[in-house]
Amino acid sequence: MTISKIIRPLCTENIIHLLLNAVITSVQSKSLNGDECYLINNFKGLHINCYEKGVYINKENGLVMGSTEYEVDYGDGIKRKVIGNEVEYEFGTVTEEDFIEPDISEYVSDENK
Repeated sequence: MTISKIIRPLCTENIIHLLLNAVITSVQSKSLNGDECYLINNFKGLHINCYEKGVYINKENGLVMGSTEYEVDYGDGIKRKVIGNEVEYEFGTVTEEDFIEPDISEYVSDENK
């Protein structure tokens, strides 16, 4: 099971930062894997490295669905491709693996000392 930290890509430091972003940010309607999404570009939020060139937000529920692929030029002919990602959510699915207790036999409790 993989647990990922959910990052809020549209966070800002304060209201001024939010208003400045409103001027440069573009919002488009796009489809990602059959889901209707907003593609938000040029938003310079707190998590700038995570969603530099665009983030897909699901229109129906507001969840982050993924980010776009882009290329970074470091100068001197060095370029690096940043691969876009897609996020998959599972709700209401609980398995026995979620309830496995860790093996604590090698630890000593403070009560037993």
